[in-house]
Amino acid sequence: AIFFKELKLSTFDAVFCAVAGFSPVPIHYMLMSLVSITAVGAFQAVGSVLTVALMVGPPATAYLLFDDLKKILVASAGIAIANVLVGYRIAMRLDVSIAGSIATMVGISFLIVFVFGGERGLLSVLRKKRIRRIRFAKFAMLLHLMNHEGKPDELCELQLSTIKEQQHAVDIDRFGSDVRISDDQPFKRRECQLTKQYRIGIEMHRARIAGDQNDRDRK
Repeated sequence: AIFFKELKLSTFDAVFCAVAGFSPVPIHYMLMSLVSITAVGAFQAVGSVLTVALMVGPPATAYLLFDDLKKILVASAGIAIANVLVGYRIAMRLDVSIAGSIATMVGISFLIVFVFGGERGLLSVLRKKRIRRIRFAKFAMLLHLMNHEGKPDELCELQLSTIKEQQHAVDIDRFGSDVRISDDQPFKRRECQLTKQYRIGIEMHRARIAGDQNDRDRK
């Protein structure tokens, strides 16, 4: 807690740490020395399986739930304690390896959070991707309808079968090659462009209606 700010700066932004007046090199090697001493002592005390499981699993689980470093540290400790208690009780009840039982509980807790947890959970990411697909499809369909409204090919292009074919082609072109679950910037950029085009199309449509009304008034 005393050197939390210095450790945070030296770990995540060594350049800014040096600019702020803290030398990142001693802090880095001090942190690595403490981690090494802890790991060696834990290997001798509880074994390699339990050491690796508790050093990797709870922080990874907490990182899926929170973005703030303080919350991640507190949640990591809480998740580790909960996994140890539950794993120990299960091992004593089933008369199996304590280290293996605790490591299994660490893996199960990480898997549950990975699938169901928060904004970074697998189900949440898939749900957001589906919502974006639907939103993009709506914008694409509206543009298609407006582009062919009042034109000679209106009856052909506005048929349900033609709209489905056009939408399928758009899905393959847009989502099949550019959109990724871990990086939604390409989609956001195209969505903003599409929204701008849609607004321009609406304004042109309103201007055309106003012009037709003025022509009829003059007649």
